[in-house]
Amino acid sequence: MGIGYQQYRKQLWHVRALLVLVLGLCILVGWSAVTRWQVEREMAARRAAVEAEQAALEARYQDLKADVTYLSDERSLEAEVRKHFDVAKAGESVVIIVDEERGAVAGAATSSFVEAEPPPWWQFWRVW
Repeated sequence: MGIGYQQYRKQLWHVRALLVLVLGLCILVGWSAVTRWQVEREMAARRAAVEAEQAALEARYQDLKADVTYLSDERSLEAEVRKHFDVAKAGESVVIIVDEERGAVAGAATSSFVEAEPPPWWQFWRVW
């Protein structure tokens, strides 16, 4: 008892349709997997960037914490103020040293500002 030719062709079309359906599902699952993998890679890169930023912020926090500890002492606070600003105690004098290329000479002043000579007129762009 064999299957007739017409039944065989009908069954073949069913198998082919099922194969196309399975192949289509495989393509959809593969596409979804590739999309998820790309999203995972992007999130991993973002996470690495955030972790690097966190490490930099932790290092900055430790530096600032050390600066606060250093500046809690009166002597170190005065040293930093003297380092960053031209200040003097009563009775002290301030020495201002100007670059030689501007043509000014180092001078001493108690409470007045010493101005350097203006540059020649053809060097006007250096003023800005």
